[in-house]
Amino acid sequence: MTDEERELRQDRRTEYSALSSYFKTVVNFRFQTVAFYLAAVSLILSKWNSAWSTRREAFVLMVVTMSAYMIELRNRTLYNNLADRAIQIEHDVWGYVGETTYYPFFTRMMRPKPPCPAPAGVVRPKPDYPKILGIEVPFQIRHSDGIDLLYLGMLGYAVHSSGLLSDMLHFLCSP
Repeated sequence: MTDEERELRQDRRTEYSALSSYFKTVVNFRFQTVAFYLAAVSLILSKWNSAWSTRREAFVLMVVTMSAYMIELRNRTLYNNLADRAIQIEHDVWGYVGETTYYPFFTRMMRPKPPCPAPAGVVRPKPDYPKILGIEVPFQIRHSDGIDLLYLGMLGYAVHSSGLLSDMLHFLCSP
């Protein structure tokens, strides 16, 4: 191995280490955003005490929900971009291909589909299915699914509570 190849390999190790660190930061920030969002929602809902203020609080809840969800979607993109680059290093630089494709951390965690046709010996690991009361659920549940449900559910609640839907229907259906 030449000095240039050794230096390139060390550069990739340094990059992989930085990717791992950034990945951890993005994951932590995703959950911190949810925690701050839930605190904001509880503050907004604690002020939701009379009929005249419902629309105002519903509007604030919609704005806070949409803002937090936009931050979540951006974090999710960063999360996937960091993982994709780490997987690229695992495969292209470190040579985890064929039977060893799913050995490294990011590839094992993200479980990307193998290229078509899959190289000989490549077996994609079985998805992680959660268990409820010891019974395996036949579908994956990801953190992103729960976060989507939280934000979209609260957005639906805010839109419903604001009266926007009933106002729009009244406007569209009135002569």
